[in-house]
Formats: sequence, C-alpha cells, structure tokens
Amino acid sequence: MIGKGAKSLQKFSSYMALPAPVSQNSYDKINDKILRATTVVANSCMKKAAEEGELLTGSSDVMVSGDGTWKTRGHSFLVGVCTVIGAESGKVIDIDVMSSYCKSCEVSKKPYSDKSKSSYQQWQSHHAKSCQKNHFGSAGKMEVEDMKKIFRRSVAELGVRHLSYIDDGDASTFKDVCEDKLYGINTTIKKLNVWATYKSEWEHV
Repeated sequence: MIGKGAKSLQKFSSYMALPAPVSQNSYDKINDKILRATTVVANSCMKKAAEEGELLTGSSDVMVSGDGTWKTRGHSFLVGVCTVIGAESGKVIDIDVMSSYCKSCEVSKKPYSDKSKSSYQQWQSHHAKSCQKNHFGSAGKMEVEDMKKIFRRSVAELGVRHLSYIDDGDASTFKDVCEDKLYGINTTIKKLNVWATYKSEWEHV
C-alpha cells in the first residue's frame, strides 16, 4: 500500500523493477480487511477516550470541540470529515466521514446503464450495502449534517452527552445542532467560544 490505488501501485512497482502487485480484485479485498480492522481499533480507542473524559469530570455530560475538514477547498467538495475532541482529555472521541460521491457507483454501474432493467435493480440492491455515498444535500451543509449525526449517536455509542460545545466561530453548525434538540426538548447545549476559552486558560497558567 502506497496511499494510492491499484493502478498507481502497478506503476510504482514497474518503475522500481519490482514484481507485479496483486490484481484489482485482490487489492480491493485487502483494502476491505484493513478498513474493517482499523475501524474496530479506532472505535475502541475513541470509546476509551470518552470514558477518560467521564473520569476526569465525574459526569457523562462532557465538553467537546468539533470541526470539519474537506479533501478540496471551495463549495464543490465531495468528501468531508468531522471530528469531535473531548475538552478534558484532548483526545478524539468521535469521527465521521461524509461523501456525496462513490467511486464504485461510477465504475460498477456502467454495464447497467439502463436503469429500467432488472439487472440494474439487482446490482443497485447489492451495491447499496457498501455504497460510500451518504450525503445527498449541498456541499455547504455537509459539516452541519455530519455534526448532528455525531451528537445524535453520542449516548448510544459513547455513553455521553455533548452538552458544552467549544465553537470555532461557525454559528450555523451550532444553531442547527441546537435546533434539533438531540438530547430532548428540555436539554440545552451550551456554546463556548474557542478564543474566550483558551484566553481564560492562559490567564490561569
């Protein structure tokens, strides 16, 4: 693995006078195994980080900071990542990837261009289980929807509520998260400004 696809690996092997790498099919299977293994490890580490935050505060209502990043700049990005970090532990406690593009869709569906045929419907039904496209709105809404998704699952997956949120200045994200009342109609999420928070910490150093 060199951080590129199978075709790039073939070119690299050729340039370095190395034996030909595995086929595309084998490459995909290896990638899938690595993905499943790293996902298990990552989820375990984030769960432990969330528990560490609980121990430090003595509460399951924790303070977090969150932000999104994208593969490309501008408003036409196709893939984005949102991360939430526990304020007390300083460790990542949740992460989620949103994509409005699936490479497998583009490559695999070509033989099934006629969507009215049963063969296409059969392919679509099978592919839906592994399709990487999970965002269908505008690119500008990607961070908002992803952050809501992370907050919504925090109790079930981590056993904590993100009731204090250190905001980076993106008011729209916090506004949408609060309006959804993810922790119940009577529960309010408190917003903390990132600059004010760290200014206070520096003053006490």
